[in-house]
Amino acid sequence: MAFVGDDRLETVRSSTNSSNGTSSVSYHYTYGNIVIAEFDPNGGRKWTKKIVKNQKSSNDSGFYFSYSVSMINNNLYFIFNDNVKNLGYNGKGKVERFTPKSYKEHMMTFAKLDGEGTLSRSSLSMNRNRNLMTITPVNTQTDDHEMVVYGQHKKRYRLARLEFDPKMLAVE
Repeated sequence: MAFVGDDRLETVRSSTNSSNGTSSVSYHYTYGNIVIAEFDPNGGRKWTKKIVKNQKSSNDSGFYFSYSVSMINNNLYFIFNDNVKNLGYNGKGKVERFTPKSYKEHMMTFAKLDGEGTLSRSSLSMNRNRNLMTITPVNTQTDDHEMVVYGQHKKRYRLARLEFDPKMLAVE
């Protein structure tokens, strides 16, 4: 059994101008690391793993944040929007922030976590479609060995079907 969750904070700030009485409200979204824990049948923790991410924005409903996850071939596959500078992140140093407004610095990240807790991450974005961002609730597992991913950039969108070889099972 596995537990999957992420660190998120959504805040609302309101202010009133004392000179003219007008008020304003702003919404701030921070979505942080994904945490995964694997448990044995007796409830003992076998391992924990953290997938680092740093997503922040304001006044956009956090539309491009969080992650999608699918269990395929006994592996967990995560897709989320990330800063391109985090692709080679090795667990040390600063995690660069993803923000939807920085089109030249973002990518869709594809992270694989096997049954032993080994993590690998790569870019899911293609060269000419690198500016696509995923809307994670739309991504879905459509079969035992398949998932569909949605990507969008301004008014352009793409759908990708990811097929996984059923012979490539993780170590149990």
